[in-house]
Amino acid sequence: MGNGGGWVAPGDAHQGPPAPVMAQPQHAPQPASAPLRLLSLNVNGLREPAKRRTLFGEFQRGRWDVLCLQEAHTVSAQEVATWAQEGAGMGMPLRVGCFANALTSQSCGVVTLVKDTAPLTASRLATAPGGGRLLDVVLTYAGLDFSLVNCYAPCSHEDRPAFFTEALAAALPPDRPVLACGDWNFVPGEADVVVCGSPLLPWVRACDIVHGLPGDHLGVELVLQPPVTLPCGKGRWRLPLHLLQDKVYCTGVVDRVHGFLAAQSLQAGYDARQRWEGLKACLTQFSMAHTLHARAATTQQRRQLLQSVQAAQRAYSAHPTVPGLLHAYTAAQQRLQQHEAAAAGKRAAAASVLWHCYGEQPTKWFHSLGRKVMLHQPIQAVFDPLGREAPAADMSSPAGIATALQHASSFFSADSAGGLFRPVPTDPAAQAQLLEALSEASAKRTLGPKEDGSLTTGEVEKVFPALPRGVSPGLDGLP
Repeated sequence: MGNGGGWVAPGDAHQGPPAPVMAQPQHAPQPASAPLRLLSLNVNGLREPAKRRTLFGEFQRGRWDVLCLQEAHTVSAQEVATWAQEGAGMGMPLRVGCFANALTSQSCGVVTLVKDTAPLTASRLATAPGGGRLLDVVLTYAGLDFSLVNCYAPCSHEDRPAFFTEALAAALPPDRPVLACGDWNFVPGEADVVVCGSPLLPWVRACDIVHGLPGDHLGVELVLQPPVTLPCGKGRWRLPLHLLQDKVYCTGVVDRVHGFLAAQSLQAGYDARQRWEGLKACLTQFSMAHTLHARAATTQQRRQLLQSVQAAQRAYSAHPTVPGLLHAYTAAQQRLQQHEAAAAGKRAAAASVLWHCYGEQPTKWFHSLGRKVMLHQPIQAVFDPLGREAPAADMSSPAGIATALQHASSFFSADSAGGLFRPVPTDPAAQAQLLEALSEASAKRTLGPKEDGSLTTGEVEKVFPALPRGVSPGLDGLP
């Protein structure tokens, strides 16, 4: 059993039928060396778009693998799936498994969001007296199946005994380890409880309070990791594309380009290709330094706010009757929440740089299929594109595969009569009309100053400001 933080704020409990759970496919196993991070939070209502954007932005940045929410105030699992499609803002949908045991838009409801890094196997939901809610999601981590039970206990004292003795006991599976989290509505003060089964106790690496999350409750973070694991190395650096909207960064890049070209002139043994590779290496180092400096400044600001919240909490916990300490703690918590909300707004604005990668319109179909690995669809037979009446080539035999390759070659070949890339005769009248429309001046502009089609450095520099935002990076990390 680990202790975390969270204010117990009883709300109105209303009876209502549970919504059906949304089933999700099983994901690939996670490497055993990566810790599994779970976050439990009584969000006290998730119907505000700004609150969802802040919370989903924190969840999407990769710190946690599973997010368990209580008092989501949702009416169905389909509504939660719609919220996940909206995600943290434009172009940032949550690609997660969504599970919900809902009640009404004003009260109760539990939601569990599972990333691909926490493979899920099954789920089930259970009704409970007095508006209580239970949601059991079976996860597979490092070869171990365990139940993650997301719980919201009834607020009234009359319904609580039946909930713990009947509903909760019936929901806990006897055939696998159990990890139960949520708002139990019986813990006094600022402590919530995470119940961990004995098989999982050696796997618990940390259990701590999380400040700054939206809502008037504190989150509880639990970190699981097998007793023996291999350490993970650092990933490959990639340029954060939102920097293309940072004027300071763009000005620095231009200055580095001019400085490098002035210092590194072409000479014997140092050709244009080597100069280009050196320029990319110079810009990579500058971009990494700029990114690290900006990240360090943001982290330092958040650390100071977090330290002020923790200090105010300790002071109020030690002397709860002293006037002003509760107000100071609440004010510090609000400043941290405002900082997190502002950071989420910046991330949502920066997502416009990547918007062309996600399409012009936010469609539900595209967000649901955006990065999912499509199922393997084997080709059983191939028709002859030039003779559809002929029998299809059977791909189950070597002879059929050879015939299918011939069909494919005939379809694309420029030498085939019906090939896709076969030369098509030019219309003399259309050709003459086009050539007459091209003036000699435009032809010279097309050929360039040297009239050989080559590009000058000045022409390239003029093109960069007009390029679309969010150009995908290459292997060197630069667009």
